[in-house]
Amino acid sequence: MQTVGNNRWFTAGDNRFNPENLVIDSREGNFIAIIEKSTYNIVWRLGLRSEKAVTEPDLSNFRVPTT
Repeated sequence: MQTVGNNRWFTAGDNRFNPENLVIDSREGNFIAIIEKSTYNIVWRLGLRSEKAVTEPDLSNFRVPTT
């Protein structure tokens, strides 16, 4: 897990790519996601289909644990 960092999409106005947001990935789960740091909601993802399958993880309620 790491922060998104500076990028052209945030500069162009897409707040999902805020440099402070967190990027996570799962090789086994076959996905990459960006989590909004202030709310811990998933704001962008790649690799998960919109149709739910039995083997597909449900990340709709995923939250990053706070320390």
